[in-house]
This record gives sequence, C-alpha cells and structure tokens, in this order.
Amino acid sequence: MKKLSKMRIRRILNSHCVTANAQLFKVRTDSYGDFEKKEKYLDCTVYFSALLHRYNPYIDFDASDISTVYKRHTPMAILPYDEPLDIQSGDILCIENKTYIISFSEDIKGYYYLLSLVAKE
Repeated sequence: MKKLSKMRIRRILNSHCVTANAQLFKVRTDSYGDFEKKEKYLDCTVYFSALLHRYNPYIDFDASDISTVYKRHTPMAILPYDEPLDIQSGDILCIENKTYIISFSEDIKGYYYLLSLVAKE
C-alpha cells in the first residue's frame, strides 16, 4: 500500500509541478564549527509547485507605516525519496548553477522532504 501511495504522489508531482535537476552537498566542519569542505551527497530531482514554490514569512505592517511593502519570498522545493536521507540545516542545494542553503527541511509522512531554501550570494 505504501509503495502504491509513493507512486501516486510522484505521478501527481510529475504532472503538476516543475522539475529541476539538482545536487545536494553536505557541509563538513572542523572541531571548532568552522567550514572545512563540502562533499557531494546526492544527485536528485526537485519539484516546484505554484503553491509551494514561494513562502512568505509573517510580516505585518499598518497602512500608515509605509506606502509600499516589499515582501521577501523564500523559495521552497519538494524532494521525494525512497530511502531516508540525512538532510540538515546548512546543507547546500545547487540547481542549474544557482546555489541555495537549506534553512530547514521537513519530512512529510515518509514520502518526501519539504525544503525551505535561502539563496546564497
């Protein structure tokens, strides 16, 4: 039953989402917590949806405070998997020559990870 559900979810993602090939890198640190190196961890396909592609953190302004409010959006991606992955905050996701840092990842029912990304400048 679980395998059938995974196949169904992947079929829905393929039909309704935009796909992109990506590489996931693990960040290794030394004993002091300083950046040591990044190691390639996984070649994967990530999905973007119209609803999950952007996330807007809660920002509230009064109309009297400012005339124009610019909302900063955070890109989000869906990463389906067959075996559990060790994805942590601070790992690097490279999508088509753009580098993103994973700010948090959430495992959704053992089917896929929902990744919140921050553009690395």
